[in-house]
Amino acid sequence: MSKSGLTFIFILSFISFNLTDIAAQATKNISVNDTLSVDTSLYNIQLPSLQTFIDAGLKNSPLIRIDDNEIEQNIQKLKIIKSAWTDNIFIEGLTKFGLFNQLIISGEAGTTNEVGLQSANQQFNYYTGLSMKIPLSDFLNRKKSIKIINRDLDNSKLKKQQLVNDFKLLIIDQYYKVVNLKEVFSFLVEDIQSKEISFLKAEKDLECGAVSIVDFSNIVTERRKSRESYYKTKNELLSEFYKLQIITGLNF
Repeated sequence: MSKSGLTFIFILSFISFNLTDIAAQATKNISVNDTLSVDTSLYNIQLPSLQTFIDAGLKNSPLIRIDDNEIEQNIQKLKIIKSAWTDNIFIEGLTKFGLFNQLIISGEAGTTNEVGLQSANQQFNYYTGLSMKIPLSDFLNRKKSIKIINRDLDNSKLKKQQLVNDFKLLIIDQYYKVVNLKEVFSFLVEDIQSKEISFLKAEKDLECGAVSIVDFSNIVTERRKSRESYYKTKNELLSEFYKLQIITGLNF
């Protein structure tokens, strides 16, 4: 074999040795400094039923309480207007104290024996009574006011019902976001565990030359992608969990 051929074989052997050494050193750094603790507690959380979240949300929502207060306010206004007729009822009384003339007639009426006597006595006289005065304008205006408040009351009830429906839809959407992300996260946990096992096996195979550098590089890339998906989905799931708790006021 020529000298140039021996030199070429030596160069290839040197490059192959250095590439293997560099890959081994890189995998050593990855295995030591890049360990992953897989969190399986998120997809093991048992969610309460959807109806439980809806009931809690409707009970704890400040917006719905505001509508309830508005409805109650209109009810009280209606009661006040309907009872306003009592403002037109008056209690009247009069008292008098002094000397009053009295005529006393004795004997048989219609005969000459009938005698009339007049005297002055000190007396205390009084009387009381009820009276009602309702101006026609008050009556008409009160009727209009009752009609307006009844309409406001109906509008408040309709607005609350629409708010309740919208709020239910919001809770349903948020609930199933969490459910779907829990399912996706559980698959990702299984996937990343599988990728970790493949990586550890390939790491040992690379040291003994049972796997090529290209194949090992592909395994490392898939492992990295799996980790990225895992962390992204984990953070999304946590975010949606907290949103559902805030919306409904229910901690789980």
